Amino acid sequence: MALRKEQLVLILTAGALGWLVWSSTRASTKVPPLRPGAAPALERPALPDVELAMPQKRAFDDGAVRELFAPPSDTRPLPPLDFQPPPMVALAALRPPALPAPEPKHFGRFLRAQPVLVPVPDLFVAAPAAAEDATPTKPAAKELTSTERAERVNAWKKLYDWYRSNDFKFGRIANDDRYRLGKRANEPLLFVEVNPETGAPKLPGQPPVQVARNGVQEYGFADTAANKIEVQRVEFGDPLPASQYDQALFFAAGCVEMRHETPRALEVAEELFTRASAALESDPLPRLGRARVYEAGFQFEKAFQAYQEMLAGAWSKNALVMARLADLEARFRMFDKAEERLFEAERAGRTLPLVQATLGRFLTARGRADEAVEHLRLANQHEPTAAEAKRFRAQLRCDLGDALLASGVPQESAEWFEKAKQADATDARAQAGAIAAAIVQGNAKPSADNAQTFELLLANGVAGLASKDAAELARAKDALLAAAALDPMRAVYAWRALSWLAEITGNPEEALRFVEQAYENDPTDAWTLYQRGRVQAARDDLDGAIESFQKALDQELDFPDALAALGELMHRKGRWDAAEKYLERAMQLDPKLAGAIALRGMNFIRMVDMRAAEDVLRQALAVEPDHPTARNALAWCWYAKGGPTNAVEAETRLRELDDARRGLPESDAHRVWARGQIERIQDHLEKVVWSDRFERKNLLNGWDVDEKSGPQTSIHDGVVTLSGAFKQNGRARVWQSRPAGAFVAIEAKVTVKANTTAKVGLFVSRETQRGGESQIEAELALARPNDPGKNGVQWRAMKRGSENDPWTDVPAFEWKFDQPVTVRIERMGDAADARIRVLFDGFPI
Repeated sequence: MALRKEQLVLILTAGALGWLVWSSTRASTKVPPLRPGAAPALERPALPDVELAMPQKRAFDDGAVRELFAPPSDTRPLPPLDFQPPPMVALAALRPPALPAPEPKHFGRFLRAQPVLVPVPDLFVAAPAAAEDATPTKPAAKELTSTERAERVNAWKKLYDWYRSNDFKFGRIANDDRYRLGKRANEPLLFVEVNPETGAPKLPGQPPVQVARNGVQEYGFADTAANKIEVQRVEFGDPLPASQYDQALFFAAGCVEMRHETPRALEVAEELFTRASAALESDPLPRLGRARVYEAGFQFEKAFQAYQEMLAGAWSKNALVMARLADLEARFRMFDKAEERLFEAERAGRTLPLVQATLGRFLTARGRADEAVEHLRLANQHEPTAAEAKRFRAQLRCDLGDALLASGVPQESAEWFEKAKQADATDARAQAGAIAAAIVQGNAKPSADNAQTFELLLANGVAGLASKDAAELARAKDALLAAAALDPMRAVYAWRALSWLAEITGNPEEALRFVEQAYENDPTDAWTLYQRGRVQAARDDLDGAIESFQKALDQELDFPDALAALGELMHRKGRWDAAEKYLERAMQLDPKLAGAIALRGMNFIRMVDMRAAEDVLRQALAVEPDHPTARNALAWCWYAKGGPTNAVEAETRLRELDDARRGLPESDAHRVWARGQIERIQDHLEKVVWSDRFERKNLLNGWDVDEKSGPQTSIHDGVVTLSGAFKQNGRARVWQSRPAGAFVAIEAKVTVKANTTAKVGLFVSRETQRGGESQIEAELALARPNDPGKNGVQWRAMKRGSENDPWTDVPAFEWKFDQPVTVRIERMGDAADARIRVLFDGFPI
């Protein structure tokens, strides 16, 4: 069959194309030969560009990109709600301890509590003085019972010397060397009788009456510390016999302890130690006692000289001398030298209770109570058994009780204070220690003992702070003020407790005054620094509070409550990273600190780390399942995960909290917040963002125009343009009508072309239709002024009848030609309190 010309051309063309395709395919698949040791040549295949298949975002879009394969829509959910922090449960505070007290690292275990306000506004107001001319009303006389008469006699015996024949006589025994009357049985009693109710002599100006001893059934001196010392002093011989040696040493040591009750005590102590040193020159104890008298009398140079002379002489390696000198060195803050000397003394006299007790007290004071316990247990194992040593035994047991309480073992500490009371029932320090241990355990009651010692007054005052009764709180205040006056060197412990008392009774100025006094008295006390920070924070002195808490941490690094307080202050200042560091450390030290853990979860929400926030908040609820802040914040974490399902879960959790707190008033802050968030979330889910891309040639979609003044509207490339010359005064606009309740916000990108002389901007108005015309009832607008030479911004809020009101210039803002700016007008608040906010490129106008 003959081929036609067209068929031949087609065959040749197809053949040429087939050869080209075959040769190109063969060339692309041909693998070049490998030389020995050469790596194969790898080629990257050409992959399709996925971006070409994705919906493209345009420069004037609002940032929303449609999901791949999602159907087109002009609506989308609103952006997530802003986080409104739930009400915070205040961090628990630390109640003031007495003396002794746990170390600061143990404060949280035993002293943590929420302060309970007991308003007593006039607690620190001095009672008005009685008028000078006021005439006291004499109470009506009544017949006394036998018990009442006995109590009155005992009270007068504390004030006056006395003797009894047929009846009690009160006054003053005036014999020379009167304390030795017991050794002069035939000497008459010289007595000046007084009226015990007034103290006035019954026979003013008359010499003492002689009372024959055979007419005196018994007599005694006023029950004062000075008389007790003098009565016992005359029992010791001069020179001191060997049989009285031990009793004299113990009595002299007791006199040193009674030095605050009478100045005569130190004189008697020095006298007896001098007699004892003459009686037994080889024993260092009397010389040590005399050096101790010098210390108690603030004659420190003489004390140092006495110890150094002993160490330079026959007692150079004596453990007792080294221990006492080290104790004095510690008082002068020569801690390293004192510690070295104490451990040397401990090696030389391991079984000496005084040495072990001195070392134990030193370690307790240095914050090393765990070490101190070992040495004090050893001291008590070797305690003296003599009857005269009962006071020393009580002190050894108190020392061990102090160390155990400081190391965080209050139960055993209380047992040792009870043992100290068994050794000496009158020991005020043992009674105070027992109360201090009970305070830590939360079951303290003030003692009925009226002993006026610093420790007991302080303990009774601090124990009274737990009361809710105004009268009890007043008694606590009086005890604490008396303690501060009794021992100004340790007044810090009373003043810091008074600061807490003022705080819980609603006296903030007094709380600040007392804590500042405590801080001046001892700027290194950890609890005082912590309380000072709390008081300053309550007065919004955040920088001062931060400084105080940091100083508290300087004293004790492992102080979780101070760390938590610092974390809270950093959170309040918006320093989220710093807050996280403090709160993390507090949580490591005390995993039971629920308030700090919940605050840490809130801090993670602020840092937009929702996974960490959820984990931490669950830990807080594991410690305290009903912690309202943690529950509310965890509900918000569910909402922040996004999606309708998680939003519903958040609402459910918020309703559960509201239901769990039904027993509280409707105004409970946590319930109010939870209900408010439920309303916010529901309202938020019901609304959507409606956007128009204008991807068409006509407006449509409910848009309308007002073109009667001249400029015309057109659409091109997704941009609505209003352009043209004005043929009359008026306004040209593109607008859309919506129900007022449905309006949330409008946002548009507006570009003003160069040399535009019209005022251009965005508006929201409330209008009514009358006769086919719109009448503006109210309008809010933001615009660029109609002045080509200015790049400013103006706004105006106008109501009908005030159309001619001037526009307000916004300083420091520029609206330049040919540059798109984002203008947003949004509604805030609820229907009862609706407000409008205007933003220009994200900045509120």
